Amino acid sequence: MADIDKSLPNVKQTLNIPNPEEIQIEEEKKLVEQQGDQPVDVQENEDGSVDVDFDPSIGSVEQGNDHFANLAELLPDDVLDPLGNEFFNNYTDYKSSRNDW
Repeated sequence: MADIDKSLPNVKQTLNIPNPEEIQIEEEKKLVEQQGDQPVDVQENEDGSVDVDFDPSIGSVEQGNDHFANLAELLPDDVLDPLGNEFFNNYTDYKSSRNDW
């Protein structure tokens, strides 16, 4: 027969259960460690609110900060191909549904 380890009935065991505040503090520490030395841009607004940009260098380097830039030039083919297929299928479905008119 297999031996099963059981705790003794008259031995007190203590469980250390962290409170929610300790858990939150540890999660914040992990988040800070993951971010490392990434710059954080904090801008204070006139109304007292604050805009936080965790990685200001994430903007598109090729296109700059042009709002009207062509996103299709920036996205990889594995993202564009399914979108193109879906748009083409929707267009052909719409066009064929209008033929009876």
